[in-house]
Amino acid sequence: MTPKPNARPRGFTLIELLVVVAIIAVLIGLLLPAVQKVREAAARTRCQNNLKQIGLAFHGHHDALGIFPTAGSGADPARAMSGSAPAVGRNQTLGWAYQILPYLEQSNVWSQADELAVKAAAIPVYFCPARRAPVAYFVAASDAGPVDPALGLRGQIDYAGNQGESRTVTNGLLVTPSATVPPITFGLVADGTSNTLLVAERFVHTPAYVQYFKPGGESDVHRGGYAAGNATASYATLRASAQSPAQDRPTYTGTADFPRFGSAHVTAFAGVFADGSVRRIRYDVDLLNVFKAVATRSGGEAFNPNDL
Repeated sequence: MTPKPNARPRGFTLIELLVVVAIIAVLIGLLLPAVQKVREAAARTRCQNNLKQIGLAFHGHHDALGIFPTAGSGADPARAMSGSAPAVGRNQTLGWAYQILPYLEQSNVWSQADELAVKAAAIPVYFCPARRAPVAYFVAASDAGPVDPALGLRGQIDYAGNQGESRTVTNGLLVTPSATVPPITFGLVADGTSNTLLVAERFVHTPAYVQYFKPGGESDVHRGGYAAGNATASYATLRASAQSPAQDRPTYTGTADFPRFGSAHVTAFAGVFADGSVRRIRYDVDLLNVFKAVATRSGGEAFNPNDL
């Protein structure tokens, strides 16, 4: 039977089209959370791998020089040189994140003659993918000052060294050596390397992810970038167990926030311990009985690792 010359093939009715659109919308709604979970898991894995590499670099530094990297000295110090080469060990004023560069396959940055180029470097392993891509931005010279491009860019960092209980109690693994405070060695970690935190993710308020954002009355958190050392009035690239860790948020409460560990991840942040193991630590970790114990190198505290 031949079709009629003017017959048209049957198409979708409006109701059928709406049903198809509704089904697609439901499927997308079901898939998006799963995709987000996969992305978060992938970002968390990459972040933990960053910390693993940092831990191995600390070990490489100790193998080569017999000590852990130091905390350096100053929120945005000038690099200490020994002749035409950067000074090493206790003689270097830039902080731990600069000192371990040769052990992260970043010797070209470490030995760069131009100090501003060194400070402007955005080192990929220093950034958590759940938070941001590697970034460097202009900063201010002081709390009261505006952003000053003449200072040059500062490569940022998402991780911080463990200073211990607080800035004034040097019982962690990152210290500024002095006549009374020796550089830290494995032999000084009396609590055991598997029980002592080395480096972990640090709290960053979200406006500072991609540009300098003066956080209340404290500019030292970002103005020295990854190369910052131990500042008199700020933790810079260091953190302590003095404040509860927290997930990143847009608000910033000044001195209550800049000592915090934390991250962009939900429920917990990651840290590498002195033995090189990487573990997650909950934001609601017991501050006094557990977190203080993992932050001190020789406090003699006992804790259950399952309580992290």
